[in-house]
Amino acid sequence: MVTGDNMLTARAIATQCGIFTPGMGGIVLEGPKFRKLSPEQMEFIIPRLQVLARSSPEDKRMLVEWLRTHDEVVSVTGDGTNDGPALKAANVGFSMGIAGTEVAKEASSIVLMDDNFNSIVRACLWGRAVNDAVKKFLQFQLTVNVTAVLIAFVSSIVDSQEQSVFTAIQLLWINLIMDTFAALALATDPPHDKMLDRYPEKQNSPLITFTMWKNIIGQSILQVVVCFLTLYAADDIFHLHTVTSTHDMTVLRTLVFNTFAWMQIFNQFNCRVLHSEVNCFKGIHKNMFFIGIFLISVLGQVIIVQWGGVAFQTTALSGKYWAFSIIGGLLSLPVGLVLRLLPDEMIWWMLPFVSQDVYKKPQNIEWQPPAQNLRSRLANDEELRGNNSDAGVGAGQEDGIKTSMANFSARIRTMGRRAPKPKSHGSRSDGFVSGISAVENMTIVERRQQSGTGLDRAQQPTMPADVNADADDEAAGT
Repeated sequence: MVTGDNMLTARAIATQCGIFTPGMGGIVLEGPKFRKLSPEQMEFIIPRLQVLARSSPEDKRMLVEWLRTHDEVVSVTGDGTNDGPALKAANVGFSMGIAGTEVAKEASSIVLMDDNFNSIVRACLWGRAVNDAVKKFLQFQLTVNVTAVLIAFVSSIVDSQEQSVFTAIQLLWINLIMDTFAALALATDPPHDKMLDRYPEKQNSPLITFTMWKNIIGQSILQVVVCFLTLYAADDIFHLHTVTSTHDMTVLRTLVFNTFAWMQIFNQFNCRVLHSEVNCFKGIHKNMFFIGIFLISVLGQVIIVQWGGVAFQTTALSGKYWAFSIIGGLLSLPVGLVLRLLPDEMIWWMLPFVSQDVYKKPQNIEWQPPAQNLRSRLANDEELRGNNSDAGVGAGQEDGIKTSMANFSARIRTMGRRAPKPKSHGSRSDGFVSGISAVENMTIVERRQQSGTGLDRAQQPTMPADVNADADDEAAGT
């Protein structure tokens, strides 16, 4: 939180909102002290900075530019004229449509017409939904393209008359399913709140992720194998005489086309999932577009095969051929499930050119916990203690919960006490970070040393004398 209010007001508001978490390494700093920090000190403080009080427009702009130079995607909200530089420097600037000034609106990228912060959450949710819709469609389209081109190319080479197994009008229908119907079906999935549980993607992350390539290649291999087995083994399976009978050859080509089309129809369900979810049918009842397009595709395929005749160069198939085509198409569902459950780590070596680091995760969860974590633990303190018997918690678990909550509450209470100042044995450059009391520093250093990532005193940046002098006053004053 960056504000022009004084330290006490900013700290109180940030604590109530769950932004300031002093027990987890959070720092409160004032603008005049922030301006005096050296680049080395900023590297250490800004990742832990949670509240910047008494800040000037230049302080806000400096903070935004520092974050952007460190590959962070920065969003700034503001309503005043002094927020203009920061709004302009951010990746995305949000201004208030009702209370905001004209300067802020001009400098921002998005104007919240209702001045409601929930609109920002909805914007992020829909942004991720649109991004997922594009990826779903690409996953489906690339699978169809790779398979159709490979089958048409190989079949035309092998055939004595150099004729592809798919005719031009059949490929037109397949492309209609691929480009039009699938785009509408996969792009109309409504957003759900679990999309916000994911880490944000990096700016340089690929549009087609490793998991998508895994599904595309796996489904393409399945479709090519099934279609080639149908094309070159149907004489033995169904006792056809394609060499001597023109009708049997038409039946065979219709069977391959029908099987291929059904695999695309059922693969649409697999493409609704981009990650490792098991159920690809989840929430399908909320997307009536998908259900309607699925029924249209099925009805259109039946009409083309049974009554397409000369126009589509097909012939009516009997029940056994229809059963073979539908079962072949249904194979896409279990194969898709296996591909989703297959860990990416097992086959990373197959696609070394695809980046596997897609999501931007915090470098250290201990220093950057979700803001709501502290708030939820404090809010549920009474509930956890009062409902242990109803929840079926054992005696050992109940004691553990009480002990952990008591320790957590004790740590919070110590934040407002003045810690005894240690005797000086040298330069003040051995001091700790501003905004953290001596007790907090000891706890944090011990914790980081136990995790193997602690910093020695010699490695810590030298803090300005006035910043270190105010650290204990700030901790004791609140």
